[in-house]
Amino acid sequence: MIKDFLEELESESDASPSERGALQSFLQRHGFTSIYSARQVNCRVVRVERVYPIHVAAQLGDLTMVRMLLEEGADARQVCLDGRTAVDFARSADVNGSHREVMEVLDTGIISISF
Repeated sequence: MIKDFLEELESESDASPSERGALQSFLQRHGFTSIYSARQVNCRVVRVERVYPIHVAAQLGDLTMVRMLLEEGADARQVCLDGRTAVDFARSADVNGSHREVMEVLDTGIISISF
């Protein structure tokens, strides 16, 4: 399934080989089969939560991965079972502005970097 997704990603994406490799590594490391797939996690409260790659990248504060996921078509408005979006995950993990840029990208939808 991951192989099919990666072949599709290569044929449709403007991402460089290193970006595709980084995306593949992120998805595999966090147990996802595609940017659109959810995985279940056990929460501290007795329940199961379904999260998406965009949620994990946002919670980790991984600005580069958030941008790559958005560029590949991930939906910043994707909600988990309890209705939280990626920006909610970033906001809950933010410490003294550590996730500020991630929240801005998710809020505005601006994913390109200009120098």
